[in-house]
Amino acid sequence: MAIEFDGSSGYIPVQDNTNLRPVNITLACWFRLRNVNAGSTLISKAQSGPPWGSPFLSWMIRVNSSSALEMDVGNTTTYSAFSVTISPVMVANQWYHACLTYNGTTLTAYFDGAVKGTNGTVTGNINYSGNAVLLGANHGASPAFQYISGSLADVRIYNRALTTPEVVSLYASRGKYHPNINGLIGYWPLDDKSIGGSMTAERILDRSQYNHFGTGSGGGVYIGQRVLSYGGTYGVT
Repeated sequence: MAIEFDGSSGYIPVQDNTNLRPVNITLACWFRLRNVNAGSTLISKAQSGPPWGSPFLSWMIRVNSSSALEMDVGNTTTYSAFSVTISPVMVANQWYHACLTYNGTTLTAYFDGAVKGTNGTVTGNINYSGNAVLLGANHGASPAFQYISGSLADVRIYNRALTTPEVVSLYASRGKYHPNINGLIGYWPLDDKSIGGSMTAERILDRSQYNHFGTGSGGGVYIGQRVLSYGGTYGVT
């Protein structure tokens, strides 16, 4: 199960919290896009803006094209601007797994459980501001852009860099509530069992111990008290 987004207005903001500001990190999620060449941000947390200025972001995973996946972290002076090549290229309407780890010296990019590259541009602690975590979009002036057109599922944030065997295990579990909770500070399955609320106050449940609830933005489609989509077009699949 997953939540789908329309690609033009739908995303899920999660309010900032000190628990969501780890100095080392793992970001992981499953995604399926209708357009793999649209510049689609899977998860992001801005460091500046608006107005915008370097180093722009705390972290981000974004699909730049069918063959390029960008994974970034930022400190007080710069961000990694690190893109890895995906081969064979991604295709529309197929599920993939993306994972970023950062241990204070090295960013490691994983795709479908395999290491695709490492980067040492950024070292030291990740730097933060009070901006929200965005699922399915990047921060912008309006207030978001680079929305995904497609699905997200099993979005996770850890306060440590998972090891390669741990990432492989996470990928192999296919998003079925993997039991690795050591350092898990945010976990949004985005399935039909993790959506609650009402017509005016829907909530996207965080299954970590910290209860960082998200709220759908961009319009919703409801059946009873279930929010089925963001952007008003697509539903839980």
